[in-house]
Amino acid sequence: MALIDYVQRTRAILDGYGLGEKPPILQVASDAGNTVTNQLVDVTLASGEAANVAKGDVLGTYGASTEATAWVGYVTAVNGTTDVVTCVNGYLGSTAITNAATTHDNGLLYLHSSGPTDFEIYNAVEVVENTLLFPHVYKIEFDTEASPSVATGRVDLDAEIEEITKAWQIVGTDRIDIPFHMEKDAPSEATPSNAGVVGVFDLFNSSTLYLQTVRRLVVGTDESTYPQLVEVVSLAAAAIASGWTRPETTKAIAKQDSRQRGQAPDVGQALWRDFFALRESWADDLARARADEILIYRG
Repeated sequence: MALIDYVQRTRAILDGYGLGEKPPILQVASDAGNTVTNQLVDVTLASGEAANVAKGDVLGTYGASTEATAWVGYVTAVNGTTDVVTCVNGYLGSTAITNAATTHDNGLLYLHSSGPTDFEIYNAVEVVENTLLFPHVYKIEFDTEASPSVATGRVDLDAEIEEITKAWQIVGTDRIDIPFHMEKDAPSEATPSNAGVVGVFDLFNSSTLYLQTVRRLVVGTDESTYPQLVEVVSLAAAAIASGWTRPETTKAIAKQDSRQRGQAPDVGQALWRDFFALRESWADDLARARADEILIYRG
């Protein structure tokens, strides 16, 4: 599953909550033009499409596969004769089009009269991934190091690893637990001039080192193991991209079309409530799976 699946699911959630109409989609000409002048860019739409655009509209790439390709433009002028629209290039901090770009040739653009752009949704997904998942939900994984250095006892670990929970070696037929600790932003074992995540182990010998680790979840990668990741991330991304940046928000809906539907002012609360309910249910499942050791005190 790719990152764009998160964007599509987030947009489906927003549509389901009635936060604005589904944005119309415009056809772009076979040669979109992409004439750049300072901070502005001219984009040629397909014949007749400029009639659907007005100054002040926001255009955004349809189906952008990454945040870097999710261009956004703010319309400053429309030429109905040539179907050329002039836009602020790279609006909202999105990647600007260059003169040589063919980004939109034969493509499609969202016409955003309401609701967030794909670029804003990508940003929201990144915020959720980096700040709202760990330490509540995570991935437990087993790793091995084939020939650890007894001299240093240091092993470079993946950047996503947040904790080592167990370490052991097999000596003969016996499992020997190995003392350990973990360092972040430490000199790499392979390249000391680079910083990274390093495990330090009191090794028994140079035989294979086995590890159990706790890792941060990575969107676009870990859905095969945890299919619920898409729904959990998309719920929070929908809230953030729509302006409900805090769970305790009581912000009222600002979109006129949503008010006309009689939407209650607690849509943000509903999105966050659903997010927290799913995340905590998942966290409980992980906690039960991880509770495999019991400390017994005698005396």
